[in-house]
Amino acid sequence: MQAEEQFPLSETSIRGLRHDLLRFHWQTDHYAGRYKQTPNPVLFVNLATGEERIFLDPAPPGIITETALADLVEWYDQTIRSGEFIVGRSRLTYFSTAIL
Repeated sequence: MQAEEQFPLSETSIRGLRHDLLRFHWQTDHYAGRYKQTPNPVLFVNLATGEERIFLDPAPPGIITETALADLVEWYDQTIRSGEFIVGRSRLTYFSTAIL
């Protein structure tokens, strides 16, 4: 079995996973399986002072998010076929094995 057969990845499979994760939560089920429609920054809140600031600002909705997902899928497909992953400054080699 080849690595790309073990780890199929597509925009559809990622959106499907997102659908499966969000569909049971009533506050997020309308987002399930779709690209985001509004910005979703992650806030840091200082509980002592009430100060809020953006801790993580992901890609905005629209073409930037859609392009980023397409780029991720393309990168993954190329990487899994090459068998090498770059992690930090280390190069890891992945060997496809089947466990019976």
